[in-house]
Amino acid sequence: MLSESDFWDGYFGLGTGEEKKISLLLFQGMLLASCKFVAPETISMLGYDGIQNAKDSFYRKAKLLYDLGAETSPVAKAQAALLLTFNTTGPEFHESTWLAKAIDNARVAKADALSKAYEASRTTVDGDESLRRLWWCCFIRDRFIALASKQKPSIGPAEFIAQQYVEAGSSLLCAEINRTRVYSHGTRERLVRVVDDTVRLCVAMTDTLTLAFTSLSPQSSEAACEEQYLKAGQALSKWFAESRSTLPAVSSSGAFAKEEDPVVLYTNVMLVNYFWTRIVLCQCQLDYITTSQQKNEDRIQIAWKRDMEKEMRSSATAIAACLARLNRLESPRSRH
Repeated sequence: MLSESDFWDGYFGLGTGEEKKISLLLFQGMLLASCKFVAPETISMLGYDGIQNAKDSFYRKAKLLYDLGAETSPVAKAQAALLLTFNTTGPEFHESTWLAKAIDNARVAKADALSKAYEASRTTVDGDESLRRLWWCCFIRDRFIALASKQKPSIGPAEFIAQQYVEAGSSLLCAEINRTRVYSHGTRERLVRVVDDTVRLCVAMTDTLTLAFTSLSPQSSEAACEEQYLKAGQALSKWFAESRSTLPAVSSSGAFAKEEDPVVLYTNVMLVNYFWTRIVLCQCQLDYITTSQQKNEDRIQIAWKRDMEKEMRSSATAIAACLARLNRLESPRSRH
């Protein structure tokens, strides 16, 4: 969501102009979102009783700053609101509310207009980078939260996104590979690829989420409904076929061979969402067969149901493998 190089310039006072300053609201949101990656010992040294206590403290501070209108920039407000969607425990769990605030502020900043403008002209304008990153992140969180909460996506298909726009954005991320203070050059390069794959996955998820969490028109013919399911499945299959060549190699133990923990983490999060979406699509198709006007259990329909059930089992097994890889990570979060 943020340019790492610009962040460090602002943090160390190397930047010039208001745009290089770090928003206090945004910084509180960053502290909240980072808690799950910090060792409990570090949290204790900072004076907190535990990770949840630290998250609650940062959340209250960020929410107060937001509610008081301490930040006027719609970009910073949208960025902070996106980070506050990660406050998934505690007495205040309002990820959908914060996502709506993030999307609203992003639209005020006209971040949503960039993909349409790019599709029309195939060019970018200086200063668009932060808005493009913001809209990407709104889009990703919208799709993942919709999947988790079983609700219709807030960002419609028409608002995102030309394939060439995704590719142009990847080049922006590649431009800062050599300026990272956190990851090695190789790790950062692979993380850029994961981000690119994740954005394309969210595009591919759109048809499935729309079908699963909105009612089909009563006027839709069975042929039209089946065509929609076929299109949704093809989009997911195409994404997986195109992304498999870029996924890390899997060792005999089932772990990703020779990959840094961040690559393992974000790759598996991406894959969990992919296989989960496949399960949702299969369940949606099974429900459709059950309620179809054609009640006859012909051979084609029975075979289709068996295929769906087989794919659901296969996807569930794949999710279990992803979770096992995540459990093997020796990260601070796994010790909490």
